[in-house]
Amino acid sequence: MIGRPTWPLHAKQLAAGSMAAAILLAALPCLALEPGAPVDWSLFPVAPSLEVPVQFWIEIFAHYDQDQWLLHDEERLDVIWEVVDGEIPGTRAARRRLARESERIRKTLLRFAAQGPEPSGLDDEDQRILEIARALGGPDEWKAAAGRIRAQAGLRSRFIAGVRRSGLYGPGIRATLAGYGIPQEIAALPHVESSYNFAAYSKVGAAGVWQFMRSTGRRFIAVNDDLDERRDPIRATAAAAQYLRESYTEFGNWPLAITSYNHGQNGIRRAVMTTGSSDLGEIIAKYHSRAFGFASRNFYAEFVAVLRILEKAPERLPGIEPFAPVRCVEVPTRHFLAVKDILKTYGVAEDDFRSLNPAVAAPVLRGQRRIPAGYVLRLPTSAGVDPDTLYAMLPETCLHAEQVRHTTYTVRRGDSLSQIARRFGTSVGALASMNGVGRRHLIYPGQKLRLPAGASDGFAQQD
Repeated sequence: MIGRPTWPLHAKQLAAGSMAAAILLAALPCLALEPGAPVDWSLFPVAPSLEVPVQFWIEIFAHYDQDQWLLHDEERLDVIWEVVDGEIPGTRAARRRLARESERIRKTLLRFAAQGPEPSGLDDEDQRILEIARALGGPDEWKAAAGRIRAQAGLRSRFIAGVRRSGLYGPGIRATLAGYGIPQEIAALPHVESSYNFAAYSKVGAAGVWQFMRSTGRRFIAVNDDLDERRDPIRATAAAAQYLRESYTEFGNWPLAITSYNHGQNGIRRAVMTTGSSDLGEIIAKYHSRAFGFASRNFYAEFVAVLRILEKAPERLPGIEPFAPVRCVEVPTRHFLAVKDILKTYGVAEDDFRSLNPAVAAPVLRGQRRIPAGYVLRLPTSAGVDPDTLYAMLPETCLHAEQVRHTTYTVRRGDSLSQIARRFGTSVGALASMNGVGRRHLIYPGQKLRLPAGASDGFAQQD
Protein backbone atom coordinates (compact mmCIF):
# COMPACT_ATOMS: atom_id res chain seq x y z
CA MET A 1 0.00 0.00 0.00
CA ILE A 2 1.11 3.57 -0.66
CA GLY A 3 1.54 5.33 2.63
CA ARG A 4 -0.84 7.88 4.05
CA PRO A 5 -0.07 11.42 2.84
CA THR A 6 0.93 13.89 5.52
CA TRP A 7 -0.92 17.01 6.57
CA PRO A 8 -1.47 19.71 5.48
CA LEU A 9 -2.93 19.03 2.05
CA HIS A 10 -2.79 22.36 0.27
CA ALA A 11 -5.17 23.53 -2.47
CA LYS A 12 -2.38 23.45 -5.06
CA GLN A 13 -1.67 19.81 -4.26
CA LEU A 14 -5.35 18.95 -4.56
CA ALA A 15 -5.75 20.64 -7.91
CA ALA A 16 -2.55 19.08 -9.23
CA GLY A 17 -3.84 15.64 -8.32
CA SER A 18 -0.86 14.50 -6.27
CA MET A 19 -3.15 14.02 -3.25
CA ALA A 20 -6.60 14.98 -2.15
CA ALA A 21 -7.93 15.96 1.23
CA ALA A 22 -9.53 13.10 3.03
CA ILE A 23 -13.09 13.44 4.24
CA LEU A 24 -13.41 10.23 6.18
CA LEU A 25 -14.81 9.19 9.50
CA ALA A 26 -12.68 7.10 11.78
CA ALA A 27 -13.38 3.37 11.66
CA LEU A 28 -15.59 3.29 8.56
CA PRO A 29 -16.03 -0.25 7.23
CA CYS A 30 -13.81 -1.32 4.36
CA LEU A 31 -16.39 -2.12 1.70
CA ALA A 32 -16.13 -3.10 -1.95
CA LEU A 33 -15.64 -1.68 -4.56
CA GLU A 34 -11.86 -1.51 -4.31
CA PRO A 35 -9.42 -2.31 -7.14
CA GLY A 36 -9.56 -6.06 -7.72
CA ALA A 37 -12.98 -6.52 -6.08
CA PRO A 38 -15.57 -8.54 -8.07
CA VAL A 39 -18.39 -6.72 -9.84
CA ASP A 40 -22.02 -7.84 -9.81
CA TRP A 41 -22.46 -7.70 -13.57
CA SER A 42 -26.11 -8.72 -13.36
CA LEU A 43 -26.79 -5.12 -12.27
CA PHE A 44 -24.77 -3.58 -15.08
CA PRO A 45 -25.55 -5.44 -18.32
CA VAL A 46 -23.79 -4.49 -21.54
CA ALA A 47 -25.75 -4.71 -24.78
CA PRO A 48 -23.78 -6.30 -27.66
CA SER A 49 -23.81 -2.94 -29.46
CA LEU A 50 -21.98 -1.35 -26.50
CA GLU A 51 -19.07 -3.80 -26.40
CA VAL A 52 -17.03 -1.82 -28.94
CA PRO A 53 -17.48 1.50 -27.05
CA VAL A 54 -16.56 -0.22 -23.77
CA GLN A 55 -13.35 -1.62 -25.28
CA PHE A 56 -12.53 1.81 -26.73
CA TRP A 57 -12.82 3.44 -23.30
CA ILE A 58 -10.80 0.69 -21.62
CA GLU A 59 -7.95 1.61 -23.96
CA ILE A 60 -8.44 5.32 -23.26
CA PHE A 61 -8.40 4.88 -19.46
CA ALA A 62 -5.81 2.11 -19.14
CA HIS A 63 -3.49 2.27 -22.16
CA TYR A 64 -3.23 5.68 -23.84
CA ASP A 65 -1.80 8.63 -21.90
CA GLN A 66 -2.71 12.31 -22.02
CA ASP A 67 -0.15 13.17 -24.73
CA GLN A 68 -1.61 10.53 -27.06
CA TRP A 69 -4.66 11.42 -29.16
CA LEU A 70 -6.88 9.02 -31.06
CA LEU A 71 -8.46 10.44 -34.22
CA HIS A 72 -11.49 8.18 -34.50
CA ASP A 73 -14.94 7.88 -36.03
CA GLU A 74 -17.47 9.44 -33.65
CA GLU A 75 -20.05 6.69 -34.27
CA ARG A 76 -17.81 3.69 -34.94
CA LEU A 77 -15.33 3.65 -32.09
CA ASP A 78 -13.53 0.67 -33.58
CA VAL A 79 -12.42 2.88 -36.49
CA ILE A 80 -9.19 4.61 -35.43
CA TRP A 81 -7.72 6.72 -38.21
CA GLU A 82 -4.52 7.71 -36.46
CA VAL A 83 -2.79 7.97 -33.09
CA VAL A 84 -1.11 11.35 -32.67
CA ASP A 85 1.70 11.29 -30.10
CA GLY A 86 3.37 14.01 -28.09
CA GLU A 87 0.65 16.66 -27.80
CA ILE A 88 -0.45 17.86 -24.37
CA PRO A 89 -4.21 18.51 -23.98
CA GLY A 90 -5.27 22.13 -23.96
CA THR A 91 -2.18 23.52 -25.67
CA ARG A 92 -2.33 25.59 -28.83
CA ALA A 93 0.19 23.27 -30.49
CA ALA A 94 -2.06 20.28 -29.80
CA ARG A 95 -5.15 22.01 -31.22
CA ARG A 96 -3.31 23.05 -34.36
CA ARG A 97 -1.75 19.67 -35.01
CA LEU A 98 -4.98 17.77 -34.41
CA ALA A 99 -6.83 20.15 -36.69
CA ARG A 100 -4.24 19.60 -39.44
CA GLU A 101 -4.31 15.83 -39.11
CA SER A 102 -8.11 15.69 -38.97
CA GLU A 103 -8.38 17.88 -42.05
CA ARG A 104 -5.89 15.75 -43.95
CA ILE A 105 -7.87 12.58 -43.18
CA ARG A 106 -11.15 14.33 -44.02
CA LYS A 107 -9.89 15.44 -47.43
CA THR A 108 -8.48 11.99 -48.12
CA LEU A 109 -11.85 10.34 -47.39
CA LEU A 110 -13.68 12.84 -49.60
CA ARG A 111 -11.19 12.19 -52.42
CA PHE A 112 -11.75 8.46 -52.07
CA ALA A 113 -15.54 8.97 -52.13
CA ALA A 114 -15.28 11.06 -55.31
CA GLN A 115 -13.13 8.45 -57.09
CA GLY A 116 -15.46 5.55 -56.37
CA PRO A 117 -15.02 2.09 -54.83
CA GLU A 118 -11.46 1.65 -56.14
CA PRO A 119 -9.48 4.89 -55.66
CA SER A 120 -6.27 5.12 -57.65
CA GLY A 121 -2.94 6.87 -57.43
CA LEU A 122 -2.51 6.08 -53.76
CA ASP A 123 0.67 6.49 -51.73
CA ASP A 124 1.41 4.40 -48.64
CA GLU A 125 -0.51 6.71 -46.28
CA ASP A 126 -3.52 6.77 -48.61
CA GLN A 127 -3.48 2.99 -48.74
CA ARG A 128 -3.41 2.78 -44.94
CA ILE A 129 -6.43 5.07 -44.61
CA LEU A 130 -8.28 3.19 -47.37
CA GLU A 131 -7.83 -0.12 -45.57
CA ILE A 132 -9.38 1.39 -42.45
CA ALA A 133 -12.17 3.03 -44.47
CA ARG A 134 -13.19 -0.25 -46.11
CA ALA A 135 -14.47 -1.41 -42.69
CA LEU A 136 -17.15 1.28 -43.00
CA GLY A 137 -18.33 0.24 -46.48
CA GLY A 138 -18.06 2.15 -49.73
CA PRO A 139 -17.94 5.73 -51.09
CA ASP A 140 -21.18 6.90 -49.46
CA GLU A 141 -19.97 5.76 -46.04
CA TRP A 142 -16.56 7.34 -46.63
CA LYS A 143 -18.17 10.68 -47.42
CA ALA A 144 -20.27 10.52 -44.25
CA ALA A 145 -17.25 9.47 -42.18
CA ALA A 146 -15.34 12.55 -43.33
CA GLY A 147 -17.67 14.59 -41.13
CA ARG A 148 -17.35 12.33 -38.07
CA ILE A 149 -13.66 12.59 -37.21
CA ARG A 150 -13.18 13.22 -33.50
CA ALA A 151 -10.08 13.54 -31.28
CA GLN A 152 -9.87 11.81 -27.89
CA ALA A 153 -6.89 12.14 -25.55
CA GLY A 154 -5.72 9.24 -23.44
CA LEU A 155 -6.48 9.33 -19.71
CA ARG A 156 -4.15 6.75 -18.18
CA SER A 157 -2.12 9.07 -15.90
CA ARG A 158 -5.23 10.96 -14.85
CA PHE A 159 -7.07 7.71 -14.15
CA ILE A 160 -4.18 6.26 -12.12
CA ALA A 161 -4.04 9.46 -10.04
CA GLY A 162 -7.77 9.06 -9.42
CA VAL A 163 -7.38 5.44 -8.35
CA ARG A 164 -4.80 6.52 -5.78
CA ARG A 165 -6.91 9.43 -4.53
CA SER A 166 -9.98 7.23 -4.26
CA GLY A 167 -8.48 5.46 -1.26
CA LEU A 168 -8.49 8.65 0.79
CA TYR A 169 -12.26 8.98 0.95
CA GLY A 170 -13.47 5.92 -0.95
CA PRO A 171 -14.52 4.04 2.23
CA GLY A 172 -16.73 6.98 3.27
CA ILE A 173 -18.25 7.19 -0.20
CA ARG A 174 -19.00 3.47 -0.27
CA ALA A 175 -20.48 3.54 3.22
CA THR A 176 -22.72 6.45 2.19
CA LEU A 177 -23.88 4.61 -0.94
CA ALA A 178 -24.66 1.54 1.16
CA GLY A 179 -26.74 3.67 3.50
CA TYR A 180 -28.96 4.63 0.57
CA GLY A 181 -29.14 1.10 -0.81
CA ILE A 182 -27.01 1.95 -3.84
CA PRO A 183 -24.67 -0.73 -5.29
CA GLN A 184 -21.04 -0.33 -4.29
CA GLU A 185 -20.04 -0.36 -7.95
CA ILE A 186 -21.45 3.17 -8.29
CA ALA A 187 -18.35 4.33 -6.38
CA ALA A 188 -16.59 4.00 -9.76
CA LEU A 189 -18.64 6.84 -11.25
CA PRO A 190 -16.43 9.69 -9.93
CA HIS A 191 -13.59 8.24 -12.00
CA VAL A 192 -15.62 9.20 -15.06
CA GLU A 193 -16.85 12.51 -13.67
CA SER A 194 -13.78 14.00 -12.02
CA SER A 195 -11.00 11.42 -11.60
CA TYR A 196 -11.80 11.56 -7.87
CA ASN A 197 -10.57 15.14 -7.55
CA PHE A 198 -12.92 16.87 -5.12
CA ALA A 199 -11.43 20.25 -6.10
CA ALA A 200 -12.62 19.72 -9.68
CA TYR A 201 -14.60 22.62 -11.12
CA SER A 202 -15.82 22.52 -14.71
CA LYS A 203 -16.11 25.44 -17.13
CA VAL A 204 -19.91 25.22 -16.88
CA GLY A 205 -19.88 25.42 -13.07
CA ALA A 206 -20.13 21.76 -12.03
CA ALA A 207 -18.18 21.12 -8.81
CA GLY A 208 -16.70 18.31 -6.75
CA VAL A 209 -16.03 14.63 -7.32
CA TRP A 210 -19.65 14.11 -8.40
CA GLN A 211 -19.69 17.24 -10.61
CA PHE A 212 -23.04 18.64 -9.49
CA MET A 213 -24.39 21.83 -10.99
CA ARG A 214 -25.62 24.33 -8.39
CA SER A 215 -29.29 23.89 -9.35
CA THR A 216 -29.17 20.10 -9.07
CA GLY A 217 -27.05 20.11 -5.94
CA ARG A 218 -29.49 22.39 -4.12
CA ARG A 219 -32.15 19.67 -4.38
CA PHE A 220 -30.24 17.49 -1.93
CA ILE A 221 -27.49 19.41 -0.11
CA ALA A 222 -26.53 22.92 1.01
CA VAL A 223 -25.29 25.14 -1.81
CA ASN A 224 -25.41 28.74 -0.62
CA ASP A 225 -23.31 31.66 0.61
CA ASP A 226 -22.02 29.74 3.61
CA LEU A 227 -21.68 26.14 2.43
CA ASP A 228 -21.14 24.42 -0.89
CA GLU A 229 -21.48 20.74 -0.08
CA ARG A 230 -20.89 19.79 -3.69
CA ARG A 231 -17.21 20.11 -2.78
CA ASP A 232 -17.50 17.65 0.11
CA PRO A 233 -17.04 14.12 -1.29
CA ILE A 234 -19.09 12.41 1.42
CA ARG A 235 -22.00 14.85 1.50
CA ALA A 236 -22.04 15.11 -2.28
CA THR A 237 -22.18 11.30 -2.38
CA ALA A 238 -25.40 11.45 -0.36
CA ALA A 239 -26.81 13.79 -3.03
CA ALA A 240 -25.63 11.53 -5.85
CA ALA A 241 -27.14 8.49 -4.12
CA GLN A 242 -30.52 10.19 -3.80
CA TYR A 243 -30.45 11.32 -7.42
CA LEU A 244 -29.50 7.88 -8.69
CA ARG A 245 -32.06 6.17 -6.48
CA GLU A 246 -34.74 8.43 -7.99
CA SER A 247 -33.54 7.57 -11.49
CA TYR A 248 -33.38 3.83 -10.84
CA THR A 249 -36.87 3.85 -9.32
CA GLU A 250 -38.26 5.59 -12.41
CA PHE A 251 -36.31 3.91 -15.21
CA GLY A 252 -35.97 0.44 -13.73
CA ASN A 253 -32.34 -0.33 -14.58
CA TRP A 254 -28.86 0.96 -13.85
CA PRO A 255 -27.76 1.63 -17.45
CA LEU A 256 -30.50 4.26 -17.82
CA ALA A 257 -30.12 5.56 -14.26
CA ILE A 258 -26.39 6.09 -14.79
CA THR A 259 -26.91 7.70 -18.19
CA SER A 260 -29.40 10.08 -16.60
CA TYR A 261 -26.59 11.33 -14.39
CA ASN A 262 -25.06 12.82 -17.54
CA HIS A 263 -28.09 13.46 -19.73
CA GLY A 264 -30.59 14.37 -17.03
CA GLN A 265 -33.73 12.62 -15.89
CA ASN A 266 -35.93 14.65 -18.25
CA GLY A 267 -33.66 13.77 -21.16
CA ILE A 268 -33.84 10.03 -20.46
CA ARG A 269 -37.58 10.34 -19.94
CA ARG A 270 -37.91 11.81 -23.45
CA ALA A 271 -35.65 9.12 -24.92
CA VAL A 272 -37.74 6.33 -23.38
CA MET A 273 -41.00 7.90 -24.56
CA THR A 274 -39.66 8.50 -28.09
CA THR A 275 -38.24 5.00 -28.61
CA GLY A 276 -40.73 3.07 -26.47
CA SER A 277 -37.79 1.21 -24.97
CA SER A 278 -35.96 1.07 -21.65
CA ASP A 279 -32.95 -0.67 -23.20
CA LEU A 280 -29.97 1.69 -23.40
CA GLY A 281 -28.47 -0.07 -26.42
CA GLU A 282 -31.72 0.33 -28.34
CA ILE A 283 -32.08 3.97 -27.26
CA ILE A 284 -28.56 4.78 -28.46
CA ALA A 285 -29.32 3.15 -31.81
CA LYS A 286 -32.72 4.77 -32.35
CA TYR A 287 -32.87 8.03 -30.43
CA HIS A 288 -31.67 11.11 -32.31
CA SER A 289 -31.43 14.40 -30.47
CA ARG A 290 -28.85 17.18 -30.55
CA ALA A 291 -28.75 17.07 -26.76
CA PHE A 292 -28.10 13.32 -26.75
CA GLY A 293 -24.59 13.70 -28.09
CA PHE A 294 -21.31 11.83 -27.87
CA ALA A 295 -20.87 12.34 -24.11
CA SER A 296 -24.35 11.07 -23.23
CA ARG A 297 -24.19 8.13 -25.63
CA ASN A 298 -20.86 7.03 -24.18
CA PHE A 299 -21.33 7.78 -20.49
CA TYR A 300 -22.45 4.30 -19.47
CA ALA A 301 -19.77 2.68 -21.65
CA GLU A 302 -17.14 4.75 -19.83
CA PHE A 303 -18.53 3.64 -16.47
CA VAL A 304 -18.46 -0.03 -17.49
CA ALA A 305 -14.92 0.38 -18.83
CA VAL A 306 -13.80 1.73 -15.45
CA LEU A 307 -15.50 -1.17 -13.65
CA ARG A 308 -13.75 -3.70 -15.88
CA ILE A 309 -10.37 -2.05 -15.35
CA LEU A 310 -10.82 -1.93 -11.58
CA GLU A 311 -11.97 -5.55 -11.45
CA LYS A 312 -8.79 -6.58 -13.28
CA ALA A 313 -6.58 -3.96 -11.65
CA PRO A 314 -3.72 -6.35 -10.76
CA GLU A 315 -3.27 -7.08 -14.48
CA ARG A 316 -4.25 -3.72 -16.01
CA LEU A 317 -2.76 -1.41 -13.36
CA PRO A 318 0.06 -3.44 -11.79
CA GLY A 319 1.55 -1.86 -8.69
CA ILE A 320 -1.11 0.87 -8.45
CA GLU A 321 -2.68 1.02 -4.99
CA PRO A 322 -5.05 3.56 -3.41
CA PHE A 323 -3.78 5.87 -0.70
CA ALA A 324 -4.59 4.72 2.82
CA PRO A 325 -7.63 6.51 4.30
CA VAL A 326 -6.94 9.64 6.30
CA ARG A 327 -9.05 9.71 9.44
CA CYS A 328 -10.84 12.54 11.20
CA VAL A 329 -13.50 13.07 13.84
CA GLU A 330 -16.91 14.60 13.12
CA VAL A 331 -18.33 17.08 15.61
CA PRO A 332 -22.01 18.10 15.21
CA THR A 333 -22.47 21.79 16.00
CA ARG A 334 -25.37 23.50 17.76
CA HIS A 335 -24.33 27.15 17.35
CA PHE A 336 -23.01 29.52 14.73
CA LEU A 337 -19.20 29.43 14.90
CA ALA A 338 -16.39 31.60 13.58
CA VAL A 339 -13.57 29.74 11.81
CA LYS A 340 -10.91 31.69 13.72
CA ASP A 341 -12.36 30.46 17.02
CA ILE A 342 -12.25 26.85 15.85
CA LEU A 343 -8.63 27.18 14.71
CA LYS A 344 -7.62 28.73 18.03
CA THR A 345 -9.58 26.33 20.27
CA TYR A 346 -8.38 23.13 18.64
CA GLY A 347 -4.97 24.27 17.45
CA VAL A 348 -5.82 23.39 13.85
CA ALA A 349 -3.88 24.94 10.98
CA GLU A 350 -6.03 26.82 8.48
CA ASP A 351 -4.89 24.60 5.60
CA ASP A 352 -5.87 21.50 7.55
CA PHE A 353 -9.27 22.99 8.34
CA ARG A 354 -9.89 23.82 4.68
CA SER A 355 -8.85 20.33 3.62
CA LEU A 356 -11.16 18.62 6.08
CA ASN A 357 -14.06 21.02 5.52
CA PRO A 358 -14.10 21.81 1.79
CA ALA A 359 -17.80 22.68 1.89
CA VAL A 360 -17.13 25.82 3.96
CA ALA A 361 -17.47 28.78 1.57
CA ALA A 362 -14.98 31.60 1.12
CA PRO A 363 -16.96 34.28 3.05
CA VAL A 364 -17.01 31.99 6.11
CA LEU A 365 -13.30 31.22 5.79
CA ARG A 366 -12.58 34.96 5.56
CA GLY A 367 -14.60 35.63 8.71
CA GLN A 368 -17.38 37.56 6.96
CA ARG A 369 -19.88 34.88 7.92
CA ARG A 370 -20.09 32.10 10.52
CA ILE A 371 -20.32 28.34 10.08
CA PRO A 372 -24.07 27.59 10.26
CA ALA A 373 -25.50 25.86 13.32
CA GLY A 374 -26.03 22.18 12.61
CA TYR A 375 -22.98 21.83 10.37
CA VAL A 376 -20.98 18.69 11.14
CA LEU A 377 -17.46 19.96 11.76
CA ARG A 378 -14.48 17.80 10.84
CA LEU A 379 -11.28 17.90 12.88
CA PRO A 380 -8.09 15.83 12.81
CA THR A 381 -8.54 12.66 14.85
CA SER A 382 -7.93 13.07 18.58
CA ALA A 383 -7.33 9.72 20.23
CA GLY A 384 -9.76 9.04 23.07
CA VAL A 385 -11.71 12.29 22.63
CA ASP A 386 -15.36 11.99 21.66
CA PRO A 387 -17.31 14.66 19.71
CA ASP A 388 -19.24 15.94 22.75
CA THR A 389 -16.02 16.48 24.66
CA LEU A 390 -14.51 18.33 21.73
CA TYR A 391 -17.53 20.57 21.35
CA ALA A 392 -17.49 21.38 25.07
CA MET A 393 -13.98 22.79 24.64
CA LEU A 394 -15.39 25.82 22.79
CA PRO A 395 -15.66 28.84 25.12
CA GLU A 396 -19.13 30.30 25.66
CA THR A 397 -18.04 33.51 23.95
CA CYS A 398 -17.52 31.54 20.72
CA LEU A 399 -21.06 30.11 20.64
CA HIS A 400 -23.33 32.44 18.67
CA ALA A 401 -27.12 32.21 18.42
CA GLU A 402 -27.38 33.79 14.96
CA GLN A 403 -25.57 34.31 11.70
CA VAL A 404 -23.68 37.48 10.84
CA ARG A 405 -26.20 39.65 9.04
CA HIS A 406 -25.50 40.72 5.48
CA THR A 407 -26.00 44.21 4.18
CA THR A 408 -27.27 44.69 0.65
CA TYR A 409 -26.67 47.16 -2.13
CA THR A 410 -28.94 47.70 -5.12
CA VAL A 411 -26.93 47.96 -8.34
CA ARG A 412 -27.39 51.22 -10.24
CA ARG A 413 -26.89 51.93 -13.92
CA GLY A 414 -23.19 52.42 -14.62
CA ASP A 415 -22.04 50.43 -11.58
CA SER A 416 -19.30 47.83 -11.90
CA LEU A 417 -18.33 45.18 -9.39
CA SER A 418 -14.92 46.79 -8.89
CA GLN A 419 -16.48 50.19 -8.19
CA ILE A 420 -18.86 48.70 -5.63
CA ALA A 421 -16.01 46.77 -3.99
CA ARG A 422 -13.95 49.97 -3.59
CA ARG A 423 -16.95 51.86 -2.29
CA PHE A 424 -17.58 49.38 0.51
CA GLY A 425 -13.99 48.54 1.31
CA THR A 426 -14.10 44.94 0.12
CA SER A 427 -12.72 42.94 -2.83
CA VAL A 428 -14.18 41.97 -6.18
CA GLY A 429 -13.54 38.32 -5.31
CA ALA A 430 -15.46 38.59 -2.05
CA LEU A 431 -18.46 40.22 -3.74
CA ALA A 432 -18.44 37.73 -6.60
CA SER A 433 -18.24 34.76 -4.22
CA MET A 434 -21.00 36.00 -1.89
CA ASN A 435 -23.37 36.70 -4.78
CA GLY A 436 -22.64 33.84 -7.17
CA VAL A 437 -21.35 36.25 -9.82
CA GLY A 438 -19.45 34.50 -12.61
CA ARG A 439 -15.90 35.06 -13.76
CA ARG A 440 -16.93 37.84 -16.13
CA HIS A 441 -18.33 39.79 -13.15
CA LEU A 442 -21.51 40.77 -14.96
CA ILE A 443 -24.12 42.61 -12.88
CA TYR A 444 -27.29 44.51 -13.85
CA PRO A 445 -29.25 47.52 -12.60
CA GLY A 446 -31.72 46.58 -9.87
CA GLN A 447 -29.73 43.54 -8.77
CA LYS A 448 -29.33 43.28 -4.99
CA LEU A 449 -25.79 42.42 -3.95
CA ARG A 450 -24.96 41.08 -0.52
CA LEU A 451 -22.07 42.84 1.18
CA PRO A 452 -19.62 41.63 3.83
CA ALA A 453 -20.49 42.30 7.44
CA GLY A 454 -19.64 45.83 8.53
CA ALA A 455 -19.68 47.27 5.02
CA SER A 456 -22.18 50.12 4.80
CA ASP A 457 -22.82 53.63 3.57
CA GLY A 458 -25.84 55.75 2.79
CA PHE A 459 -27.08 53.33 0.12
CA ALA A 460 -26.77 50.09 2.14
CA GLN A 461 -29.79 48.52 3.80
CA GLN A 462 -29.91 45.74 6.34
CA ASP A 463 -31.41 42.39 5.26
